[in-house]
Amino acid sequence: MVIKIMLALYIAMEAEAQGILDALDAQLLPQQPIIGTYYQAGDILIATSGKDLATGVDCVGTEPAGIVANDLIVHHGVTQLFNAGTCGAHSSLEAQIAEAFLVSPTIFSHDHRIPLPRFEEFGMGAHPMPEVVPPLAKKLGLRTAILSSGNSLDHTERDLEIFLANGARIKDMEGSALAWVCRQHDIPLTCLKVVTDIFDLPHPAAEQFNANLAQAAESVTAVTLRTLQEWGLFDN
Repeated sequence: MVIKIMLALYIAMEAEAQGILDALDAQLLPQQPIIGTYYQAGDILIATSGKDLATGVDCVGTEPAGIVANDLIVHHGVTQLFNAGTCGAHSSLEAQIAEAFLVSPTIFSHDHRIPLPRFEEFGMGAHPMPEVVPPLAKKLGLRTAILSSGNSLDHTERDLEIFLANGARIKDMEGSALAWVCRQHDIPLTCLKVVTDIFDLPHPAAEQFNANLAQAAESVTAVTLRTLQEWGLFDN
């Protein structure tokens, strides 16, 4: 039997999701997809990208994110997707570690380069976020920022050029895929991103990520629950 859910939360990594799963007393669904791990908390479906069978690590990146998002919409009737997770921030944003941002007005890709007519536009993305995001950010006391996605935790000089040219100030590894899938299905996507690293500093982003993930994950949980409370979906 297919469970019909209106809202789904997508969190790529289990470490980012665990606090939310605990707070909502989410239960593992008895039937699981091949890609992704699904939980249910009342009327909310919660999905992570699951673990890679070959390496055992979290399935981060655009490919699993896109597959999971499409499955949530097509097979579970999701009509609204909320993505919560971590991100890197550019130093010009002057962000603090564990600071939360709502993504607006746009999500781009910085490593999907296709220098052909119209394909370049397709690769870049420029996916618009819902107009309700800035008012929501104001209610929650959060800043907004343009997000850019790529499949590498680090970045090349060309990545950074495209990132800055598009006005992006935070980057992740899933947002553009989620935005593309939601755009094909014409359903709204809201993205909450919490800073783990200042990626253009000399200190390697991977080392910053490892050092700050636990602190950032606590912020992911807290702000996600505040958002659900604002939407009337969580009563603390």
